[in-house]
Amino acid sequence: WTHGPQYDFTPQELQERMQLSGLREVELHGVGTFTSWIRLLPRDKQDHFYKSPTPLKVLNEALWSLDANTSLLFNRKFGREILGIGKKP
Repeated sequence: WTHGPQYDFTPQELQERMQLSGLREVELHGVGTFTSWIRLLPRDKQDHFYKSPTPLKVLNEALWSLDANTSLLFNRKFGREILGIGKKP
């Protein structure tokens, strides 16, 4: 990682840290809850499952659509990637 250290936080820790730093109206958004199980596989097996997590095209499209919905509660709480947005007072 060329931009310095990266630290993992729970969504609640992220929100608290942002508020403690003075940001207001903090919102969390997330993606990737519904296919995050793929990261449990060995790295060399993951690519195939990202392209096609199930044998059913319709189910894959539904999973990708759910994964991409940043406002879903499951993605905001358990997403593979969480984004925090806040306003400076």
